[in-house]
Amino acid sequence: ATHGRSGEREREICRSAIYGSVSFNPQRPPKRETPTPAQAAGSTGRPTIVPPLTLQPTTAEAAFLERAKLHLKRKELAPDKPPGSRRHTPHTEFLKCLHLFGAGILNKEELLLLLRGLFMQGHAPKTGINAGGGASNPGVASDAQELMREFEEILVGRGPYAIQEKAIREKSKYGNSQLRDLEFGSSSDAVTPSYRTLPSDYPQNLFCSHSGQSEADASVLNSDLVCIAKEKKARHIYSPEEYDGPDVRQNEYEKNMFMVEDERFEVDMAIERNATAMRQVEPIAEEVTQLRENEEKDGQPIGRMTYKLRQRQLNANHINAIARIYGDFGDEVLQHLVRNPVAVLPIVYQRLRQKDLEWCKAKKDMSKRWNGLCEDNYEGSLDVLCHDNKKDLEKCINERRMTKELKNAGRFVKEPSDLASLDATRDFLPQFLPASEDGDLLMYQHYQRVSIDKSMPHKDAYKLLAQQVEHVSEGEFAREVSRVWAEFMASFFGYEPYWILPELRDNDGDAKSPSIVRYAVGQEVMTPYGKGVIEAILEPSIKAGLRYKISLPFVKKGGAAYIRPESIIYALPGSGMVRKNERMQPVQEPAKTMPSPKMLNTKKYHALFANDAVYRFLRLYSMLVKILAVSKTAIEDAMEEEKLMDGPDTVAGYGGLYGKMVPPSPSASSRNYIRNKHSFCAYLAMVPKFLTSDMSYLDFETYCRTTSKEVVAPLTVLPKLVEKCADSLLRVVKDNVVLELFDYAQLKEGNLAKLREQARSVIDNPCYRIQYDGKHCYFAYAAMDQNLFELPHETDDESGQNSMEVDGASASGGGPTSPAANSVSASPGGGSVSKSPDRGGTEPPVAKRVKLE
Repeated sequence: ATHGRSGEREREICRSAIYGSVSFNPQRPPKRETPTPAQAAGSTGRPTIVPPLTLQPTTAEAAFLERAKLHLKRKELAPDKPPGSRRHTPHTEFLKCLHLFGAGILNKEELLLLLRGLFMQGHAPKTGINAGGGASNPGVASDAQELMREFEEILVGRGPYAIQEKAIREKSKYGNSQLRDLEFGSSSDAVTPSYRTLPSDYPQNLFCSHSGQSEADASVLNSDLVCIAKEKKARHIYSPEEYDGPDVRQNEYEKNMFMVEDERFEVDMAIERNATAMRQVEPIAEEVTQLRENEEKDGQPIGRMTYKLRQRQLNANHINAIARIYGDFGDEVLQHLVRNPVAVLPIVYQRLRQKDLEWCKAKKDMSKRWNGLCEDNYEGSLDVLCHDNKKDLEKCINERRMTKELKNAGRFVKEPSDLASLDATRDFLPQFLPASEDGDLLMYQHYQRVSIDKSMPHKDAYKLLAQQVEHVSEGEFAREVSRVWAEFMASFFGYEPYWILPELRDNDGDAKSPSIVRYAVGQEVMTPYGKGVIEAILEPSIKAGLRYKISLPFVKKGGAAYIRPESIIYALPGSGMVRKNERMQPVQEPAKTMPSPKMLNTKKYHALFANDAVYRFLRLYSMLVKILAVSKTAIEDAMEEEKLMDGPDTVAGYGGLYGKMVPPSPSASSRNYIRNKHSFCAYLAMVPKFLTSDMSYLDFETYCRTTSKEVVAPLTVLPKLVEKCADSLLRVVKDNVVLELFDYAQLKEGNLAKLREQARSVIDNPCYRIQYDGKHCYFAYAAMDQNLFELPHETDDESGQNSMEVDGASASGGGPTSPAANSVSASPGGGSVSKSPDRGGTEPPVAKRVKLE
């Protein structure tokens, strides 16, 4: 120092400190065992308050000290003459004894000896006329003994003995286990669905006791039952208190909104905690900086002034904010702050300011992304039913469920499924109808009816499936798939031939491919130029491959057309030919033919017996076409409504299903371009992008929502349905039986029993009957040992009659008094079978629902 400083000046500096205490006393060197800040951070962790509080008494210790104070202030323990000083009282003597014990001057035995005399007699004389204390008052003596007993228990609650007891308790069976992790077995009773008793061997006196709890408190407080969750794999893991409503939601839009909300909350809390810590540290840092500058001005040596923060200057929020900005070194910085606030606080304050500016700027940049996410997801988050509707639709396209439904069609006739009453699935489910011998349908088994006609978008379904099959199989079964489309699907549903010609030319260019059957002379076939009859077969030569000489209606008499095999789409019915060994051959009569009491009207119905794979594919395909039809109508209605609201404008064209969008003319408004971007054709172009992972699910659902808000669930489910339908088509192709089965169906003989026997020569169990009349597709299941022309026998438990009506509601979905329902004889003994038209416009049945897992 250049010059000295008066004591008054130093006292003035000490009095000027507001947030801490200043001292100029010489500092003691650190003890040898004192850990460094890094070691202290690793061993003690993060402090909860700065500066750290002194060791606080426990509840039992505080209660004992309070009772001891009251006891030592009793007049029976006061001296017979007033003391010369207020400090010379029994209570101050008691505190002196505790201080001497804590300093190590007195041992335990000496302390107990002194306190026993102090509690028993105090400063009162033992003899004489003014004798007092326990010598003359039994009540004082009993209270003193009780206090000494409590004091001995308190003494063993701290120190090496207490540490040893704690270690033994923690090493016990339930020492380190939380209540939610306990094994509740036979030793625990389930009092309620949520509460159970503690295990019988659980030591409640060690873990569930409270030193300050009275008997009255214990009589009304619960210490025997614990709340746990339901069993999960024979183990109780979670607590009901952990339930969080947002976490159980499945809507993707809600998830994004909650994610944005969580990010906003975390950022706002981090900024606000940092700002709070900065406001708290700022005056302290200014005070410390001013004191240090004054020391430098006065020429005092560095380190002579000692500065300590006052109690409770920084709480847990401020401490955590400071530790956060230093990351992994946060606890070490806090230890430096506790030991040397003069040097650390100004640095911490500058760091807090720097982070405040940095985080506020980052929040502005993140707000742009948050606002965009909120704008994109707000409308979708309000549609709370979309997720449930999508899940219900996905249940409808479960192939195992479809098989179960058909095999248990009679059950669903009487008790509709749980999905039949839902608005999201009602339009896409098949109609379950009872068996009937009335009419020309000849359905003697309970059956399903699906609406599917030529006016529906079959071409769009074909395009989607063709592209998905090519993507999945990578062209491995391209020829086989194209022949199934041409020879089965096009003929069965009456497709326009030109739909599939490009695929036939691309995949069937090799005439030697086994996927192309060799047709026979005289067979009538469908070609791109119309119907024709094969007159001759020209064998392949060096100059040309295999060709067919076909007479066409528009060719002049005596002339003929020469057509390659890939240009023949399918064989027309009635030729009497079926494929055997890749050649069309005359059909052979089955060895066993059952007589048919009734013949099917082959002009009206197209019947086929097939296996499970063909049935599943046609069910999925019919649902795909139905969803496309409903979606197309909804999208066109939405576009028309928007067009009426916007006024007449020119709408830009769209170039093909998978082509590029044609931009609007310069005179058209921008909303016309947006309107065309969300047309049905544009939606079909988005489906392959989603299936090939070029578009995320959320973006696809957002696009569907902007396209039409009425059919969001069907639009989002359609790609998954396309995937399932394409996989089912590949299974049909790999089975390689559908074309031969369909050849027998093309015979058009009308004998169902004979048709099933012929199908049995191809597959073992042709139990699935498929029938189509141009407007509806019918599906029925008949086991091989079941007579096709015998109604199922069902016995009612009460009346012994065969009834297909449940609770007064018709099985087909009509109301209790539906005029369309009629009854026909179901068995020789009587009974009735309910029959009603399609469910369109009818009320939902009032019947018990059947749920299939």
